[in-house]
Amino acid sequence: MKFPHHENEIAQAESITGKKPFVKYWLHTEFLTINGEKMSKSLGNYVTLRQALENYDAETLRFFFASTHYRSPIDYSEKNLEQAKRSVESLKNSIALLKRLKSTKAHSKEEEEFEKELKKAGEEFERAMDDDFNTSGALSSLFELSKRLNIFTSKNDSISQEMLEKILKEFEELGEILGLKLTEEKKGASDKEEDLIKILIDVRAELRKKKELHLEDTLKISDEVRARLKRDGIIVNDEKDGSSWKYE
Repeated sequence: MKFPHHENEIAQAESITGKKPFVKYWLHTEFLTINGEKMSKSLGNYVTLRQALENYDAETLRFFFASTHYRSPIDYSEKNLEQAKRSVESLKNSIALLKRLKSTKAHSKEEEEFEKELKKAGEEFERAMDDDFNTSGALSSLFELSKRLNIFTSKNDSISQEMLEKILKEFEELGEILGLKLTEEKKGASDKEEDLIKILIDVRAELRKKKELHLEDTLKISDEVRARLKRDGIIVNDEKDGSSWKYE
């Protein structure tokens, strides 16, 4: 006789939601630990979903679970949850910066190059998901696309409406597969925070180009800006075609 756990879960979920089938696939995951210890009622170190949602939103929790392959153990800790929260914010920041570009009708050469990156990211995302539901690999493709997008927005002040819609659609469709609503408008003071970060990075880039100042002085100031941003959990990446940033 089969152990009725799955049957019970299916019956409860379908009764509550009215959806049948509720899901088509069930995956056994590795152990969930909390601060390095196995989570269990007997140890009294468990966290209910309701308790988790008091401190973190649903998107952060979805990202947290998706960031580790389901066959690998995952550790529930404040450090890991904060990391997940910053990662979601980083992806959304890329979209927010994109939406601020001026809209044009003409296509640029940079857009044509970026369209290749867009296609590549979608293919890598799909390939990762087809590889035993490798959600962590799928997220890596999203972050690579986000990094390229940050470089694109730092070098351009406008974008064609057609290309804008293509990028937003790709982020929306790929994000929704993992339960992330990446293209939703951000609210509150975070927009001002993004402006400040971009100003600091732009100033830093200009300093690195200055010829009239001693090279050692400009690099020292540049490194200090980077160090201060890092203390606030913001990582600056320098590449040959520009600088990009993300939350740590």
